[in-house]
Amino acid sequence: MLLLAGLVQVPDVLEEAAEVDGASVWQRIWKVTLPNMKAAIMVAVLFRTLDAWRIFDNPFIMTQGANDTETLSILAYRQNVTLVNLGAGSAVSVLLFLTVVLIAFIFIKGFRTDLSHVRGN
Repeated sequence: MLLLAGLVQVPDVLEEAAEVDGASVWQRIWKVTLPNMKAAIMVAVLFRTLDAWRIFDNPFIMTQGANDTETLSILAYRQNVTLVNLGAGSAVSVLLFLTVVLIAFIFIKGFRTDLSHVRGN
């Protein structure tokens, strides 16, 4: 859905101008469509990466941490809720938050996308 929203944001006049200039379909995709969708692609990839990093529900429901299938989120849950070790649980939760901020920062700097100039309809 995010990529479809980004595709809608690509101005039709740029596509038409590239077609008039004689660009092939692949050239229009690589030179016009994808650069204009860069912000939407970055947000979609960032969301999927963060969802994978903070995964809790699937391993917890399927194994409940058996056979060493413990993720960082399950570790925080186990320390806070099951073992009532609030100090270690809070520390793990803070580390999880800081890694999420670091991943988001790396993605934003790596994609070199200025989200303040993304236009909306």
